[in-house]
Amino acid sequence: MLERPTPRARAPLPAGLVDRWERTLPDGRPQMIEVTAGGLWRTFSRYLPVVFEGGGAAMVWGPERYTRLLGAGETVLGVWAEDMSGADYYFRTNGSFTYAEPGEIDLFGIFELDGAAMRTGETRATVTVDGAELVFDVVYGGVFRYAFTLAGDTLTIADGGDPFTRVTAPLDVAAPVGQAGPMLIYKIFRAPEWAELRRNRTTAGAPIDVADGYVHFSTAAQAGETAAKYFADVDDLFLVAVDADALGDDLRWEPSRGGALFPHLYREMRIEDVHWAQPLPIVDGVHQFPAGAGFA
Repeated sequence: MLERPTPRARAPLPAGLVDRWERTLPDGRPQMIEVTAGGLWRTFSRYLPVVFEGGGAAMVWGPERYTRLLGAGETVLGVWAEDMSGADYYFRTNGSFTYAEPGEIDLFGIFELDGAAMRTGETRATVTVDGAELVFDVVYGGVFRYAFTLAGDTLTIADGGDPFTRVTAPLDVAAPVGQAGPMLIYKIFRAPEWAELRRNRTTAGAPIDVADGYVHFSTAAQAGETAAKYFADVDDLFLVAVDADALGDDLRWEPSRGGALFPHLYREMRIEDVHWAQPLPIVDGVHQFPAGAGFA
């Protein structure tokens, strides 16, 4: 068995940093961000009105119109295609969403409703602490470092902008869609396999999945060993998260490596199963999993 290199140590986020923050940008626009306990950095859009057409067959959200691909009724829940760009939005019952545009890296995050208006909080980076610096590993690529100070309800980041002020009242208290985190399991795809799923909407998985008759998944605690064992020195990978509970009886937990229980999906994997997806780079022989979220 291949030995997995020891990942670089990550300092825990300061407890006071995990919250929502706001400031005014130089052009006068408000900016709202959120730092989660799992180390995700989200940026929020403003609330835009939502109007349904044809009993929920189409939706106008702000200036854009969307056509429903999956789901029914006058609710944002389901899969929508933006008419102008062709981008797909998948809004789930747990308050999460995925945004996929052809040729671009998928974005994911949460959405919040306030009456007949909706906004999104897109996950733009994972954030860790290195001494007196915040280190941003950006979803679109690149790592950026900024000195920061945290004093009470003020967060100052040396990025040329004004300090952030803590949002003292929760901004999602009126959201009728809950944000309880799902139990996520993970599939590692090579880039052509991920592209095939996006193109065909379903996949039987990698050759090993086809041979075994089910799609192999791993928990967060198991994913690192899976990557080291089966994808050592393989670049151009994607880490795909799936809500285990949403798979129902098609998902079985069965003994595998060392007798540990692993999640196996006894049907084809569908694009609608995907909770989020992001590149899984490898640096110095170590796969770089997202900060937090239980990855070993």
